[in-house]
Amino acid sequence: MNQEAAIQRLIDVVRLQHFSLSTERSYASWLRRFCLYVQKLPAAWSSEKKMEAFLSALAKDDVSASTQNQAFNALLFFYQDCLGQKLEDINSLRAKRGAFIRRAPSPARARAFSARPQVAHTPRRGAAAAVLPGHNSF
Repeated sequence: MNQEAAIQRLIDVVRLQHFSLSTERSYASWLRRFCLYVQKLPAAWSSEKKMEAFLSALAKDDVSASTQNQAFNALLFFYQDCLGQKLEDINSLRAKRGAFIRRAPSPARARAFSARPQVAHTPRRGAAAAVLPGHNSF
């Protein structure tokens, strides 16, 4: 199957399953990139091995983990839903998610903040108050 026929089949199945237009465009873009990448690989390789090579190349290009996951899901959808081909184990190099750094105040800062005297809130007078119906400005 050539690249254009593969993309058209993908678009037909995506529309049949009522996916969003952004998903259709994203999946078609990933399939196009995959087809261009696969042309450099030996034809004898299995689909799983081609996917592994493509996803590993993405990880080596320093893409984010969510980008690599989007590419993986697009290709998995193409193989399983469009071609009806079940893929076995895909063991590719995966991009790592960045560590979440908690931004909380230290216990000493929290105590200092809670020890500060509380100031009563007074409403401001200004342009917003002047436009309210029935509001008497002083």
